[in-house]
Amino acid sequence: MTVYFFKNKKVALGMRLIDKFLALFAKKKPAPLVFPQKILLSNIAHLGDLIMATAVLPVLKEAFPKAKIGFVIGSWNREVFQNYPMVDKVYFFDHIKINRTEKNLFKKIWRHWITRYRTLKSLRLEQYDVAIDLYYYF
Repeated sequence: MTVYFFKNKKVALGMRLIDKFLALFAKKKPAPLVFPQKILLSNIAHLGDLIMATAVLPVLKEAFPKAKIGFVIGSWNREVFQNYPMVDKVYFFDHIKINRTEKNLFKKIWRHWITRYRTLKSLRLEQYDVAIDLYYYF
């Protein structure tokens, strides 16, 4: 039985009646579980944050052994994920706020938009079932 936190008993009764009425239209069978075939992870931060984010990979591989895993990272971490065994595909995106290179602002903005465009184009073609952002900030 559902508990309603209304002080007014008439309002609580009204809510119960609305719930009973709407339950007539609800589906009785639960939806079947669908396991994702393609999982996308994202962490465009720097090396330490990325290494901590890799703790998710063994858990995902154990839960979904047949799923292909893609990872969106900053290009400065390219060498770390070059031949990483648990990741099937790596995408690069250099966000302007995280980019620490010595380039001027215009080149950083240009790099941001170019990598964003290429990554989004590739992700749309791949059609991932689930996306998880592992970056804690924005």
